[in-house]
Amino acid sequence: MRWIKSLMKKEILEERLKELDWTAYKLAQEFARVRNEEEGIDKKATSFATSVRQALAKPEKSSLKTIETIIKALDGEIVIRWKQKAEVVTGEKEVVVE
Repeated sequence: MRWIKSLMKKEILEERLKELDWTAYKLAQEFARVRNEEEGIDKKATSFATSVRQALAKPEKSSLKTIETIIKALDGEIVIRWKQKAEVVTGEKEVVVE
């Protein structure tokens, strides 16, 4: 999964923060909200502020879970699309074994 993190550029995160007019601390607040909902915990934004700042500075060094939570906090999502590989067989009879 390291390749996914390498695709996340710091400029992309910075641009989104600018679009939302958020500070790193505001992101940490939203990060805490998302993480608390997902894990059923009750941690304050200050618990995540350092991780968020570090992820903004060097996203490629952060855990995938941290990057995923940041993306969710910024109202985004990670999407992976697999190429469809279709196999076509003609002249054969399909047999179903139950």
